[in-house]
Amino acid sequence: MNSEGKLRDMIGPLHGEEEGWREIGLCLVDLGLNVVMREGRIGDVGAEGEKCYRAFHGRRAPCRGCAATETIRDGEPHSSVCERGRRGTRTRCRVDAYPVRDATGVLWGVVERIFEGVSRQKKAE
Repeated sequence: MNSEGKLRDMIGPLHGEEEGWREIGLCLVDLGLNVVMREGRIGDVGAEGEKCYRAFHGRRAPCRGCAATETIRDGEPHSSVCERGRRGTRTRCRVDAYPVRDATGVLWGVVERIFEGVSRQKKAE
C-alpha cells in the first residue's frame, strides 16, 4: 500500500488548519489497534505492528474515550481529544477516526487523522 496518497483517499482532502488544531499525520490501524501504516509528522513514531496507544501515547491500554475503539465498536466515525507526552511537555491532540471497509462492506480497520492543539503562541511562530 502506498502511504499518504491512499490514506488521504480514504478520508478525503485536507481542509487546512482548523480553528485551534493542526493536522500532524494519518495512521491506519487494524481491528486489534496495531499500526499498519502512518504518515506525516507522526511517521517516525512507533513501528508498524505496534499497538497505537503504546506507539503514540506510551500507554499499556487504549486511551479512555479512544475514537478508534469507538469506530471499531459501531462502524461510525468518531472524534476524541487526549494528551501526548510527558509531564511538562504534554500536548493536546485530537483524533478523528474513520472506518475502513473491504469491498464487501466488512470493517477491517480505522484511519486516524491526528491533530495537535495550536496555541496562540504557536500560531504566531
